[in-house]
Amino acid sequence: MINEGARIVDIVHHISVVKKGYYRSKYHESKVARDEFIRAAVAKHMENFYLDKEKIIKSILDWPFKKMVLNYLVVDEKLILEPQAVKFLVDTIMEGWTKKHLVSGVLPAW
Repeated sequence: MINEGARIVDIVHHISVVKKGYYRSKYHESKVARDEFIRAAVAKHMENFYLDKEKIIKSILDWPFKKMVLNYLVVDEKLILEPQAVKFLVDTIMEGWTKKHLVSGVLPAW
C-alpha cells in the first residue's frame, strides 16, 4: 500500500510538471508571435515613414480639432463675461501673439 501511495504522488507530480511545461510553452509561443507582430508593424511604419512622407504628414494634419469654450476672461484683474467681448479679446490676443512670433521667428519652448 505504501508503495502505491508513493507511486500515485509521483504520477500526480509528474502530471503537474507536464502541465506547467505545456502552459509555459504556450505562453512562450504567444509571446514570440506577439513580438513578431510588433516588429512587423514597426518595420512597416518605418518603411512608410521613409517612403511615403506625404501620407505621414497628411495623417498628422488630419488630427481632429477640439473646441475650446471660454465663458469668461480675466484681463488686468477685470472679469469679462459678455460673449462678444470674450470672443473679440481672444481673437486680438491670438492675432497679436501670432504676429509677434512670426516676426521674431522665435517660438517659445513648450
